[in-house]
Parts: sequence; structure tokens; C-alpha cells
Amino acid sequence: MADLHASLSQPSVKQVDSATCGRDGNGDTPLEAQLRQLFARQRQLREQLDATRAELDRVNAEVLRTGDEYCSSPEREEEYLQGLEKILGYDPRIDPKEIEEALKNPQSFEDFLAELEQLDKQ
Repeated sequence: MADLHASLSQPSVKQVDSATCGRDGNGDTPLEAQLRQLFARQRQLREQLDATRAELDRVNAEVLRTGDEYCSSPEREEEYLQGLEKILGYDPRIDPKEIEEALKNPQSFEDFLAELEQLDKQ
């Protein structure tokens, strides 16, 4: 991944010098040659991206299959979830979107109790 980032941050195509208007061996102007190189690099990166997405999909399916196969009883499911929590650093039973929302809108315990009291009165 670092190699990919480094290769992307390095200029891989020479800038076109507007003073040079000659043609290369293929009959391309410097601008056309530069564009061909850029488009070739785009195509290469898209192919790498497609391959990476396919591999990610395969690994995601394997993770799900492993969980399905392991969780053959409530005890094993609890063991599996505890292992996930240890690896991930959070309880996988809690929706990450709920955590994100709670962090965006922090509420004190007193505010929460007051809100519950308002709901009880309605």
C-alpha cells in the first residue's frame, strides 16, 4: 500500500513544454504523448482497484463464513463476539453508526434522564 501511495505521489509523466511542438516516434505531439501516458496509468490503476475490490469481497465473504461456521451454539457465538471485541477494540453488537451519532451529539446522564421524564409525561 505504501508503494502504491509513493508511486502515485511521484510525478510519473513529464510535463509538456509548450515551446516543444515536435512529434514523437508515434507521430504524437508532446501533449498527446503525455495524455496517452496519463490514460494508460489511469487504466492500470483502475485494473488494480478492480482486483483489490474483488479480493476484499472474497475476504469479507470468508469472514462472514467463518463467523457462521463457528457460531454453532450461543456459547460459541458469545466467544466469537468477545474475540471480535478484543480484535476490533469495540463491542461488535453495538452499531458503529450509533456510536458515531452519540459522539456527534454528546448528552450528559442528567440530560438523558430529563428527556426520559419528558417522554413519561407524554
